[in-house]
Amino acid sequence: MSDLKKEEFFKTWLVKILINTCHKQLRFRSKHTELSEDLPTDSDDSVKEVRDAVNRLPDKIRQVVVLYYIEGFSVKEIRQIIKIPEGTIKSRLSKGRDLLRVHLSES
Repeated sequence: MSDLKKEEFFKTWLVKILINTCHKQLRFRSKHTELSEDLPTDSDDSVKEVRDAVNRLPDKIRQVVVLYYIEGFSVKEIRQIIKIPEGTIKSRLSKGRDLLRVHLSES
């Protein structure tokens, strides 16, 4: 685990930890669990910020972000689930990360 070098990157660092933790936990659970069961309660302001930012994403981008980062599906698995090309999935993930970065920096 890396240490935080600059204080201004705290939110980015925290989000990365949250995403990695969720991804690791969900890898061992059923692929059909509910998002609300896997995330900590809303009492943690940072978790609420991330959840709100994810909910503000456009539907098509949110769908891919949740399947990849929260549910733990691979790009190939997502391609089979929603029947779109891998390149489209990768570009939506990139756009989702960019939008999350913007949404979280506004907070």
